[in-house]
Amino acid sequence: MHIEIREAHAFSVLAESLSFTKAAASLGVSQSALSQTITRLETKVGFALLRRSSRMVILTPAGETVLVAVRRLLQTESNLQETVQAMTTATDPSERLIPVRIGVAMTLLLGFLPQVLSQVDGILPLIRRMGESRQSRAFAHGELDIGFQRVWETAGPGLIPVGSERLLLACHADHPMATASAVHVSDVANDRLLLFPREVAPVAYDTIIRALSKSGRHQPFVRHYEDEGELLGLVACRVGVGIVPESMARLRSPDIAYVRMAGPEAVSPIAIRYDSSSTGTTQIAQRLAAVASEVLSARRR
Repeated sequence: MHIEIREAHAFSVLAESLSFTKAAASLGVSQSALSQTITRLETKVGFALLRRSSRMVILTPAGETVLVAVRRLLQTESNLQETVQAMTTATDPSERLIPVRIGVAMTLLLGFLPQVLSQVDGILPLIRRMGESRQSRAFAHGELDIGFQRVWETAGPGLIPVGSERLLLACHADHPMATASAVHVSDVANDRLLLFPREVAPVAYDTIIRALSKSGRHQPFVRHYEDEGELLGLVACRVGVGIVPESMARLRSPDIAYVRMAGPEAVSPIAIRYDSSSTGTTQIAQRLAAVASEVLSARRR
């Protein structure tokens, strides 16, 4: 699923005004065109974002959750445009930034990557949201320099493991486990689980399946999702529960509770893959890895 910036912007403007008339005027489009854009977005995410009536527009719980992710996406795009402008207008060569093409899963883009990049200067991160499978194809075609991935692999040419983060249960705020201090996989093994397709992040997928198998119970998958905004929307709609990395907790909603998963298996790895044929990229990857390891260590302190 690919959400276009213009679709995200249209939804954000409509959510702000809660009026198709006002939003269409602000965007400079017809109400019909705006309605088609919102309908297309709802089709992509798989659930209703709005409740419409002749007098008003109201965000659904899923719409409120997706709005948080949409605003972060738009802010990221805005920051990128400002950074590119600063890079292209710098007169001092020492102030010019090195463009670095970075692939990153949404779960790392939300909370982890911003912490890392804020401590590494001299680079212009050109960020593309993609899972491990898409990153592998992008590396093969020379389209990526660095990828932040969730893989259990030993260090070697082109790969630097940097640590891991806890897995959390994402459930509706009314779920019986919502107020628990920690839960085991067996505590929710009879709940309906929302899980991403394995090809999106094979290692993270296998980590969850392995934890379920060790609980001695089998999980009835309701459906696979491809976008974290979709997952949280489904949780908010009480469709099921999800097991997510702790970085996802940055997406807050009054309808969603995050509970720490207990046990040694309840962790998700993080590693940096890079183009080892480039000396410059290797040096940048090493700098990023050092900062990333420190960020993860600080979380555990």
